[in-house]
Amino acid sequence: MAKPESFGFTLRVALLVLRGYREWTEGLGEDREWLIQARQAEMYSLMSVEAASVGALTVPFRHDVHLVLASGVPRESLEYLSARLAEVSPTPVELRVGCGSTPAEAVTNASRGVQVCQGREATIIAHIDINSITRVDRSDGVYASYLRIARLYSRLVDELSEYGAIVSYLGGDNILAILPFNRDALHIIEDVAEDEDAKVGVGVAVKPREAARLATKCLDAIRAGIPERLLVCKAIDGVL
Repeated sequence: MAKPESFGFTLRVALLVLRGYREWTEGLGEDREWLIQARQAEMYSLMSVEAASVGALTVPFRHDVHLVLASGVPRESLEYLSARLAEVSPTPVELRVGCGSTPAEAVTNASRGVQVCQGREATIIAHIDINSITRVDRSDGVYASYLRIARLYSRLVDELSEYGAIVSYLGGDNILAILPFNRDALHIIEDVAEDEDAKVGVGVAVKPREAARLATKCLDAIRAGIPERLLVCKAIDGVL
């Protein structure tokens, strides 16, 4: 894995772990997958709304483990999210919090129960989408555009994992990447976007909801005509 730059910043994450999830699914019988998907959607919907209400951001991850970006979010707010999820979860929920200079390090520390956070907390989010995907739908069909999206997602996962980034598919042709404090990761995203005819908005802020908003703001600016492949919008200085 590439050596992180950090710039004196750290990312904090919360993992909401559904304990006994596998046993719950297996207890539903053979005709269970539709029910599992419905329950997962219900929980993710709730977490999306509740996390945003405290300035955090829930990211599609593993449905038996909910990943919440939590830089700048008080511990009591994370405990509130855990309690809210427990109200609809079919299993007990365990809250684990961790920090790191990369998303991978933060998630690993949270998984292991290492909660020491050093440095100023911040969040870097990239919002990526493919240019003219609707045109591909019309000319070649939805399956062709699905393959393009899958290829872009796979490339981002493969090439950014070396830097400890976490890449998540949001739906449509939208992909989100949680980035480390490392300029090289930005160069990788820009190179992949160039190859795959995509554009990238990057948001930098303390709280994750604000970072996501800034990433979308930059992406919209490119859509509006700014001649850039990648554009960064910052709410704080000293990062990247």
